Amino acid sequence: MAKETAILFNADEFENLLETLDILSNKKEVSAIAKGVVDVQRGETLTLSKYIACKKKNRTHAEGIPSGDRH
Repeated sequence: MAKETAILFNADEFENLLETLDILSNKKEVSAIAKGVVDVQRGETLTLSKYIACKKKNRTHAEGIPSGDRH
């Protein structure tokens, strides 16, 4: 017969576990994580500053505002 066991978590650990289970139950999120791992393995990464610069550039183009005209 199996021995019954209890596990205690503090509130933060429990929230982290629930968040992890939520992510792992979402096929799109798991796929995005897997793609990210492959990108890193291939060296296809950006520094944070380059990522932010690309986002700013794309946002100004999407808004129809040349990047030099933004304040």
